[in-house]
Amino acid sequence: MPATVDIRLAAGDRDLDVTPVRLHGAGCALFGHPAPGAAPGFSTGPLVDHGDVVWWRLGWLGAARCPTPTGSVRIGPATRRIVGADVAEWSFAQLAAGPPARAAEVDVLSPLYFSRSGRDHPLPDPVLVVGSLARRWNQWCPVESSLTEDELRALTSSVHLTDLDGRTRTSPVRPGQDQTGFVGRVRFAVPRAAGATTAAAFAALLRFAEIAGVGAQTGHGFGAVRVRLDPR
Repeated sequence: MPATVDIRLAAGDRDLDVTPVRLHGAGCALFGHPAPGAAPGFSTGPLVDHGDVVWWRLGWLGAARCPTPTGSVRIGPATRRIVGADVAEWSFAQLAAGPPARAAEVDVLSPLYFSRSGRDHPLPDPVLVVGSLARRWNQWCPVESSLTEDELRALTSSVHLTDLDGRTRTSPVRPGQDQTGFVGRVRFAVPRAAGATTAAAFAALLRFAEIAGVGAQTGHGFGAVRVRLDPR
């Protein structure tokens, strides 16, 4: 069942080394390693230092109930005690049953990019955003909650970008490898002519975005977002 997992880590004397590879490794330690060649059943967000604690949000996509992390977690060379974790779950049916929306403001918290035929696209293209979310939705949801090809076609033909304020940022992935992606704020919308079904699909996928992340390597800390839906 999809869930957000907000973990509070004890602060330490040593800074956490938060390269994407180490974020992914920590996520695997908490939730399990994916099968070879398979995408992980979780997403990871950036670590946020609040002084006495470090906040870390992850998303859970598996069909089983999300486990509540306890004990400690190793991120690179540092092991931190988990002092608390809040798990909020929604079924795919609940995500789909929420009110429709005509617009969404999205805060992109960690670099977002898409991999297309071996080439990186570091911009929040609205068609790529909803397309990647729909593929991940259909990968993890029960059959009865799947988005149909007609529903996705109607959404991708109508969703558009109405505002953008941000920049690209390059982050080290591992020694000798960097990755560039978009960070900032972006606003997407669908017109009223698109119909209520399309507005409902748009809202469901954008709710899902906070859990699944957007774009490539969401299990490595890329594409973490916060979303505000506008029903108008």
